[in-house]
Amino acid sequence: MKYGPLLAAASAAFIIFIFEPLSRGGAPGFDASVFAAIGHMISEGFVLYRDMIDIKGPGIFLADAACITLGGFAGIAAAEAALFFAGTLSLVYAARRLSMSGAAVVCALFLLLPFYLTRYFYGNMTEDWAFSLALCSLYPAVRMLDPAQDASLPRAAVKAASEHGLSGEFTPFAFAALFSALMFTAASMRLNNGAFFGAEFLAVMLSLVSSGRFMRAASIAAVSALTFLALSGCCALYFHSEGVLDELVYYSFGIFFGGGYGSGGSGLSPSVGIVGFFRTGFWIPFLLTLCLVPAKIGKWREEDTEGRFCLLLVLFSLLPFAANSVSGHIYDHYDELYFPGTVFALAYLLSFRPLTDGSPSGSVPAGALASFLAYVLMALALPWNHHEWTLAQVFAWWALPAVSAAAAFRICRALCSGKPGMHLPALSAAGGAALYIAALVIPDLETALQKVLLTAGAAFAGAGAGAFLLHRGSSAAEQGGRAAALPFTAVSVLSFIFLLGYFEWQGRFQYMPEVFSSRAREHISAIEREAAPGDRLWAESVMPQYYVWTGLLPASKYLFFDNVSPGYDVKLAVLDELRKNPPKFITVKRSFEKRLEEGTLPAGEKALLDWIVQNYEKRMDGLYVRP
Repeated sequence: MKYGPLLAAASAAFIIFIFEPLSRGGAPGFDASVFAAIGHMISEGFVLYRDMIDIKGPGIFLADAACITLGGFAGIAAAEAALFFAGTLSLVYAARRLSMSGAAVVCALFLLLPFYLTRYFYGNMTEDWAFSLALCSLYPAVRMLDPAQDASLPRAAVKAASEHGLSGEFTPFAFAALFSALMFTAASMRLNNGAFFGAEFLAVMLSLVSSGRFMRAASIAAVSALTFLALSGCCALYFHSEGVLDELVYYSFGIFFGGGYGSGGSGLSPSVGIVGFFRTGFWIPFLLTLCLVPAKIGKWREEDTEGRFCLLLVLFSLLPFAANSVSGHIYDHYDELYFPGTVFALAYLLSFRPLTDGSPSGSVPAGALASFLAYVLMALALPWNHHEWTLAQVFAWWALPAVSAAAAFRICRALCSGKPGMHLPALSAAGGAALYIAALVIPDLETALQKVLLTAGAAFAGAGAGAFLLHRGSSAAEQGGRAAALPFTAVSVLSFIFLLGYFEWQGRFQYMPEVFSSRAREHISAIEREAAPGDRLWAESVMPQYYVWTGLLPASKYLFFDNVSPGYDVKLAVLDELRKNPPKFITVKRSFEKRLEEGTLPAGEKALLDWIVQNYEKRMDGLYVRP
């Protein structure tokens, strides 16, 4: 379809936009609202790391500031959607470059979106930006792997590039500069997020050097390095001129490696890094993809598209694993480093063409797809969890349905052997969906029974859907490897409808104060009635969304959470600032007040809350107003 990539990109971008609370007047939770609040301060002329501090690189704050300047808080949501639109187009054209079906790669993306949105949850996290940037980098990376002209690009784009001299020998270097700029943007938000880009760059260097193109490799490396250094130099020069270069280095990087980020937040832990590989389900398409193309794995040195694809896929798993191992934490949103590789692996399975020489048939990718669908369904069934996981939890909750789905698919395939109809796969999908829904909606189910129903439902639904998608064994050889677009388009549309309905039912859109909690609604109403221009607010601990809901600027520069230990008593530092410039409003957690009554607060927190109680009028639980 001529406009297929544009329609797919627009649909994916629209999903991201409506899931971002900032698009409809809401406020994302935790870190994401801190980033938005700091971006708001930058847009008002304040200086990062001097007037407001958080433990992230400057990229996320500067990006939010630019978006807020152009379109308010909703500008952040618009920018995320636009970036995802560009990333989807980049993904489609990169996949075509590697001889994969465009329809298959779009289907792979939409199959991954439900899983991704369980991590995305409320948007504007550094990993969310990095995922879209990583998708944007795929086409430049593939072009650097093979600098030949790309016939799959729209004619207008090729013509425009030629008119501006972006053709021939210069083209790879232009892509190298673009790639390096994308990598710098992601790494400047959080250093670990550069891992995926490192995998792409390493693949390019290995491919060029191993094929004897030393000058090309050196030139691309030089252009990339100069672009990265130029952007880094501009950033360092700005913060040096503001006198906060040391603070930039410490709060962006030093605090992580110095053990100041929670417990276990530094050091190398391979057992931590491997969790994301399994928890995302990446292992399913990754292992089966490599099994399907064993002869291609060793051909990455040659001019072979599947060989280059295998090289990329291996590095897409290794470098994110290393990055997550260094972090020392197993938070769910860290898994997003694995998602670009997961999309590519799924797209290859969906594009797989069975050969006529007795090699594996389409049942292998179909079985893998069935397993992955069961994985996604279990991810949706479980409540979102931003805390630590273990490999035991991953396999106990999700691997069993995945393995069961593969077995159920084999049974469907055996029973349907020689029959043109799809009645049994349809029955499997319908029955599985019924069991799955029953486990979610029937109240008072015993935990054990609910787990059995969820497992069986996910397995049979995945098996039936996998059989439907790859009906007739992915026999796309007659179409030159282009899988039929109809089933993939159907899945894309159904995924879109399912996502909207499911997450609305789950309450994922409740990020406005009027639906977030009755306490928040009362606080915001009181603040809006009494706030005057120039008033400030201090929101204690993990409640930065108050800054976004009210539009008031923070009264303290210390905006990181209590799991950060920068080497000084943060609460006493906050108290010193509030004494000098008392804000009009202060909000605190209920537990803060309760612990004061019980006498269990640390000295710094006790001194801070004592001062608040003595100098502010308590308007309601958790809200204090300066008389």
